Amino acid sequence: MKKSIMQTCYMVNEGYKATAEILTLSGQAKVPWHRHFQMPRAVMKGAHMTDEGGSHCIFCDIIEGKADAYKVYEEDLSLCILDIHPYTKGHCLVIPKRHVTWWHELNVEETESLFRVARICANKLMKALSPDFVFMYARGRRIPHTHIFLIPTFKDDVLDRFFHALEKFQESPEALARLKERDRMIGAMELLKGTEFPEE
Repeated sequence: MKKSIMQTCYMVNEGYKATAEILTLSGQAKVPWHRHFQMPRAVMKGAHMTDEGGSHCIFCDIIEGKADAYKVYEEDLSLCILDIHPYTKGHCLVIPKRHVTWWHELNVEETESLFRVARICANKLMKALSPDFVFMYARGRRIPHTHIFLIPTFKDDVLDRFFHALEKFQESPEALARLKERDRMIGAMELLKGTEFPEE
């Protein structure tokens, strides 16, 4: 446990240092390298969350130029920035420019842009840092503006060990084990196949 905590602290501290490496190698450097060792204004103001009324969004502030961010890549509809609380070097967030809570609420054009930017930036991470792979997942709960996490992942790092543990849990409990019985799998498949969703 002590080793994991120490590794996590090291990775968080190194995350800001990685900013300069990522932006330089990708040719997207926007600010002097020494600024990557300073907290952006948005962090110092404690604006990483929405306010109590739910009307304030730090990602919207970044998109509108009202808050600082470490921009890695940008398109008309999507933006990739470095996470200010990185799990590891190069941890990025890909966000749509329109305020939407969940990624599946985006329209087709926005969805294509979001995942295209995610793919481009994942390949930048692979080239710049040579991880085993780039882990991806989408969120929208703590900050209700959907965002895709891109996290360079190495064998036996914190996230790798976490998901190994999660996979073991997934394979073991009786309640979960019943979900993979053939009749239940067929039932789930037929339910999803029979659910209509109109394309835009």
